[in-house]
Amino acid sequence: MLKVTEFLDIDKIEELRKKSLNKGLDEFDNFSYHAALTENDKLCGTARLYKKGNNIIIDNIALEKFSEGHYELLFRAMLLKAINIGCRFIVANKEREREFYFKFNFDKELKVESDKIVFPSTCGKL
Repeated sequence: MLKVTEFLDIDKIEELRKKSLNKGLDEFDNFSYHAALTENDKLCGTARLYKKGNNIIIDNIALEKFSEGHYELLFRAMLLKAINIGCRFIVANKEREREFYFKFNFDKELKVESDKIVFPSTCGKL
């Protein structure tokens, strides 16, 4: 069963990021919220969000092996967390084609007001 939960194992985050994104930790990791996607307690992916100014930034979605469905599941979970934290704007660092973000109502700068986010239906697509 797939599930997304808060994740605190920074060593595993760094390992997966290096493997998946070819980058390690940075100055934002010390105060970021990290989430993990697991299936039957096996780590499948990680993502993070952090506050920068008046925005919440979502980035570094790293997957053990790429799956569009897993990527989108982690992204949606991070959007929900950002909305619950409360902010005016959510910004996504471009890691996919822009059309991916547009379907959630992000603008050309990959920014959206938190109350304007759209969660498109994906029934039958995952």
